[in-house]
Amino acid sequence: MRIRWFNPRDIRHPIEGNIERTINEVGKRLDARGHEFHLTSVNPGNLLGNDIFDGIFYAEQMEIQGPISMLLC
Repeated sequence: MRIRWFNPRDIRHPIEGNIERTINEVGKRLDARGHEFHLTSVNPGNLLGNDIFDGIFYAEQMEIQGPISMLLC
């Protein structure tokens, strides 16, 4: 099964926290069960746009200028 998860940050973000670690752990476990896990997040400008890390596909990351809260409103 292909799963797409949206979150403002991911485990590679400079200020990642517990939710990002949890999403990464869920993604690794789903990958181990044979699922395809894609995470879409905001790119702070220092990450590759498309990447695979711990079996998780990081794709279509948006680059923004300004605070993330503007996107979440």
